[in-house]
Amino acid sequence: MMSQQAQLQSAQKKGKDCFNSFFQAKLSRRRTKPIIITDIPKLRTLTKTNPKMLSNLWIAPSLSNGSDSDRAKVVHFLVQELKTFKSLTSLTLDFSDFGDLNQQDITMLTQGLEDLKSLLVLTVCFPEEMNDQLVKAFFSSLKVLKILSNLTLDFSECEQASEEIFKPLLQILKDLRKLEHLSLDFSCCINIDGRGLTYLFERLLRYPSLKDLDIILPEIRNDRWLQRLNPGRRKTCSLSSLALDFPYCEKISQKGIQNLTQILKNNSRSLRDLSLNFGACQGFPEIVMKELYFSIKELKTLSSLELRLNPPKETDQALALTLFASLVELKENLRTLALTLPEVYKIEEAEMKTFLWSCSKLKNLETLSIELCHWEDVSDRELENLSNCLGELSSLSTLTINFDKSSKVTPKRFNSLVRSLKDLPNSSRISFNNDECKIVNGVSVDNISLVEC
Repeated sequence: MMSQQAQLQSAQKKGKDCFNSFFQAKLSRRRTKPIIITDIPKLRTLTKTNPKMLSNLWIAPSLSNGSDSDRAKVVHFLVQELKTFKSLTSLTLDFSDFGDLNQQDITMLTQGLEDLKSLLVLTVCFPEEMNDQLVKAFFSSLKVLKILSNLTLDFSECEQASEEIFKPLLQILKDLRKLEHLSLDFSCCINIDGRGLTYLFERLLRYPSLKDLDIILPEIRNDRWLQRLNPGRRKTCSLSSLALDFPYCEKISQKGIQNLTQILKNNSRSLRDLSLNFGACQGFPEIVMKELYFSIKELKTLSSLELRLNPPKETDQALALTLFASLVELKENLRTLALTLPEVYKIEEAEMKTFLWSCSKLKNLETLSIELCHWEDVSDRELENLSNCLGELSSLSTLTINFDKSSKVTPKRFNSLVRSLKDLPNSSRISFNNDECKIVNGVSVDNISLVEC
């Protein structure tokens, strides 16, 4: 069987060799599976059969090495075909591997979007060469989507984007009065500075209809933008979901975390899903960590919590685990729980037992992810404690546990843990990063998938 890497290389080669295969499929994270376009004939077939039945479409033209005339033909074709999908409710336009988009291309795309009056969900992945002026021009096309409720703008390939796009973005949001879900990815935008980010974030928090906010922050290595933030005690939006990813921030200050916790307090009665990724922050003082945990404790309606920390000192790592244990003990309504401490090497047995005991009290938990990637020399007693914890989670349907090779968790020692998993529903998804754990003492666990830590 061809390996996954070989399959990917083969698919990429075919996409470059044939003009009619310029659509590249990507996986969707949405619950409704999209129809993914792989070539022009397939899109033509859709338009000729029953376009009124189509609701979710993902198109990803791959023409990074094509000429300007080739790209113009592709855009023209897409616009003409999009006009036939009158009932389309979800659309992804992935131009990340398309090369340049010029002003004429943007104008044509604008014309195509004007006919999609039923569109509720729109995702746009911008190409690398997209500059601020073209982004602004594209934003102007969104004002016609009056019932749009979910918007994702992915600038992760777009290094040229700067804070100049924020004002027109905010202006468009004023026109999209039905918008509830907003996702922004600035992860590779090296020209966005902290002041621009403060300006954007303060105004997003005042957007009245916004319910879900997901932001991957740009390449800013400090939290001064967060320190300057003035969240205020009076709010105009009631967030039910907040996800903030700090992929480059090396240190979080007390002032920065205080402003973040004020945002959590402002939405304490409505917030159900919280995801915070501080995995790059080597500077995470004890007082800052406590401030964060205490604010999460006040979120009475929380049902999903994902937290990634990377405290460098063993004492801080132990504190993180202890605080997390005391935190989850109070969250009886949690359905999803994910904890990642990527650089933990030594965990005291008593601390881990306390943490697992707290997790075992979450009777409604459906998804559990524990990533302690470098946990060394896991003892038999600790495996037994983990097994006992999992045995108490009768509602669990998705489980991810990462053991590093240094943990010395061999198949023989893994037997008790597998035994506790046999009673999980067949629909459960179980992931381990130790491929030796799939068959233990002749017992095969069919729903285990392998992941890397």
